[in-house]
Amino acid sequence: FNWVQEQSRLPSQRAENEDERRLGQWIRNQGTSFKNGKLDDTQLAKLGRVRGMSACIDRWSTAPRNSWDKACTKLHNWVKYHGRLPREKSPDKAERSLWVWIHSQRQSIKRGKLDEAQLAELSQVQGMAERIDRWSAAPREQW
Repeated sequence: FNWVQEQSRLPSQRAENEDERRLGQWIRNQGTSFKNGKLDDTQLAKLGRVRGMSACIDRWSTAPRNSWDKACTKLHNWVKYHGRLPREKSPDKAERSLWVWIHSQRQSIKRGKLDEAQLAELSQVQGMAERIDRWSAAPREQW
């Protein structure tokens, strides 16, 4: 990555310079590939040798979990304040957004994408343990 050596920084995908912008977009695409499990160990090692990329790889590794934790905390606080789970048909945009997030967790559970720690954390939200039990007991075709 000669560009990084010459500029002493990683390229930006928002740069005015077209070459820099393309390189920045390429890095963003590598992040997407990483998050989707499409980078092998050799590719990851090569990226890690580029100055500044180790920090990017660390962010890619923690971003999904941090995002999930924030959403779960937001749900927990909302339920604690309102005393109930969010409703799909609510006129409140924030409440509907939380309902959508809950629904996406149902899909994640169905696909086996939540780890034990996430399931335990989600179960701590008032009303969610019962809902998770119902989802788990329902035949797959009803999901």
